[in-house]
Amino acid sequence: MAKVFQSRLTAGATGAAGGAAALALAVQLIGGHEGLRTRAYKDVIGVWTICYGHTENVRSGMVFTKAECDKQFGDDIVKYEKQMVSCLVEPKKIPIHVYIASLDIEYNIGEGAFCKSSIVTALNVGAYKTACERQLRYTMAGGRRIPGLYKRRVETMNFCMQDAA
Repeated sequence: MAKVFQSRLTAGATGAAGGAAALALAVQLIGGHEGLRTRAYKDVIGVWTICYGHTENVRSGMVFTKAECDKQFGDDIVKYEKQMVSCLVEPKKIPIHVYIASLDIEYNIGEGAFCKSSIVTALNVGAYKTACERQLRYTMAGGRRIPGLYKRRVETMNFCMQDAA
């Protein structure tokens, strides 16, 4: 029987207040790292990107409004959360800061790389502190270490450690 996806970031999974607070934390962390750009641009490895790190079907010359970007970001968070949960054994047991930090890296590196990562291995055995520390293994893009990506991983690791005990 297939797992039924239930978001921890929207009302229902943790109650309206808990879900709203978790979603706000995720939007702040991921959105803060991705930044908002309403005109399509090539990222550090040459991938066309727009809004808050959105890369799907983006082409040169595209322009979105902030409202369009905000909607796209909301849709992307739900999509990436669903992908992330698909490779986790017991996602509801993961402390919320660890869960959101994991979503941040999954949003950044993609489902395939995330699901094969040592972060997922640690999460699936309940080694949350280890999962947080392993954020620092993902600081390369296009075969080179990216200073901004290293800074992002340190910030995400520190966020993650808030309830990783």
